[in-house]
Amino acid sequence: MCSCHEYRMLAQGHVDFVLTGPSPAPWDHAAGVLITQAAGGVARFLDGGDYDLARKRGVLLLASSEQVWAQVARQYSALNVDFG
Repeated sequence: MCSCHEYRMLAQGHVDFVLTGPSPAPWDHAAGVLITQAAGGVARFLDGGDYDLARKRGVLLLASSEQVWAQVARQYSALNVDFG
């Protein structure tokens, strides 16, 4: 599934969260992060760091709400490893 479709599904309420792979390229995620936030969702790295275009490694977690983000972050905390 492509990132564009995943962000559309999240913004339209069809899914509660999206997890990315460990290499968040800006061309795949920058617009989707803005769309998620505009729709009232949360976009942060699994380690809690804000989305940053310059960041090259890390799992990006996008969720429909702060509550969903926190719940999913706990469930998938094992994915929060140093990819450096």
